[in-house]
Amino acid sequence: MENERNERNAIVDIFIKKKAYEDKEKIYSFVAEFDKIKDYNSSYLPPMLSANYLFELNALDDSLKILNNISKPNSDLLNDIIFSLKSKIFANKRMCNQSLQFFQKINSYNSVMLDTKLYLKKCLKEKKA
Repeated sequence: MENERNERNAIVDIFIKKKAYEDKEKIYSFVAEFDKIKDYNSSYLPPMLSANYLFELNALDDSLKILNNISKPNSDLLNDIIFSLKSKIFANKRMCNQSLQFFQKINSYNSVMLDTKLYLKKCLKEKKA
């Protein structure tokens, strides 16, 4: 089991160093194999990095597609980051109600919540204008 975990961590390390998370096709391939590897928290990093990278490029639908294909991690931090990114995506799409729904699921890390709140506030403010 330890060897398998070390091997998975090495694969994730290479994936990150080569910036493979910037290649949608590689990420979709990685996510397709995700059920086999989801027992390791490090395995969540490449798809989450890719989703964030696509979010920064304003490829919101692609980012959301990746996030929707990630199964629920056993880590409160990873869950909060996923909920945060989904909330930010919907806020940027001016879908404030959906943004709020994901924002309300953030429950463990105040710093994640504070960062996300800025996007939600902006969405609500622009919706009123």
